[in-house]
Amino acid sequence: MIAQVTGALATKELDRVEIMTAGGVAYECLIPLSVFEGLPAEGQTVTLHTHLAVREDAWHLYGFAHPYERSVFQKLLGAKGVGPALALGILSALTPERVVRALREKDVTTLMRVPRVGRKKAEQIILDLADKMAPVVCSESRWSFVQLITAGTHSTL
Repeated sequence: MIAQVTGALATKELDRVEIMTAGGVAYECLIPLSVFEGLPAEGQTVTLHTHLAVREDAWHLYGFAHPYERSVFQKLLGAKGVGPALALGILSALTPERVVRALREKDVTTLMRVPRVGRKKAEQIILDLADKMAPVVCSESRWSFVQLITAGTHSTL
């Protein structure tokens, strides 16, 4: 598994980047819109936390700004009918903390705001994942998370 890629940002587009590593290998990573918004200028150093999806016909590397975002992506893949493209779409439309909140609160309406997610798909995702998502406490920073290990754990921030 390729867990992280660090290097110079060679190319950036809305849905993908190419990162040139010091060893001279360029990695193409598919990314959610939230990652694109936080990317530095081309030529600058960037680190993405990655998930490698291997299929019969292709290997795809998905890149995320934070390990937590990658973790939510990987959890989404555990839902029936959710592949990497849809999981990436969900994280492009909703922040990771909003996805977790929607799943824990069984909020079908929020998930239905994602393109290609109708009522039945949203209900299936909630059915499959609602009990598997640990509660999340968010700080003021968009990407600052404290994940509580067990339900019912209280935290003082």
